Amino acid sequence: MENLMIEAYKEGDETELNNLFNNVFKINRSLKEWEWKFLECPIISRPFIILAKEGGKIVGGYSCIACYCKYMGNIIKMVQPVDTMIDKEYRGLTKRVLVQLFSKLEEALRTNGIDLGFGFPNRGSYYVGKRFLKYMDLIKIESLFKRLSWRLALKRRVNLPFWLML
Repeated sequence: MENLMIEAYKEGDETELNNLFNNVFKINRSLKEWEWKFLECPIISRPFIILAKEGGKIVGGYSCIACYCKYMGNIIKMVQPVDTMIDKEYRGLTKRVLVQLFSKLEEALRTNGIDLGFGFPNRGSYYVGKRFLKYMDLIKIESLFKRLSWRLALKRRVNLPFWLML
């Protein structure tokens, strides 16, 4: 931890960063999907990604997608954090990797004239963000759910005749 460096993404980091994503989230996202998500940004030619590196190895990342929003006749540049991840060995409040990543991201956003960041963090990230990263609740959004078809749910749970499942 004594050699931890916090720095902005630069070309060439994408493969290792995407591999970290796949390891942390147990997903197999292709590099092509990563490039589509981050390199085709509508505001800038490079993504807003801050990395934590130790010994040249990427051990954490705070990635955002930039976009425009029109509010009361004004165009606002904003970001949405989408891929925040830290290698298992570097997690924990004592290491404060997430706090360091967020602080560097705030600095980069201010430097680039980004006015707002918004997101939909999972429960754990929400509480860490509220306590340590200055998250503010803008609005409360209710999550509504309505099953459009019972067919698939029944098919998985009940052994009904084939003709009833059509």
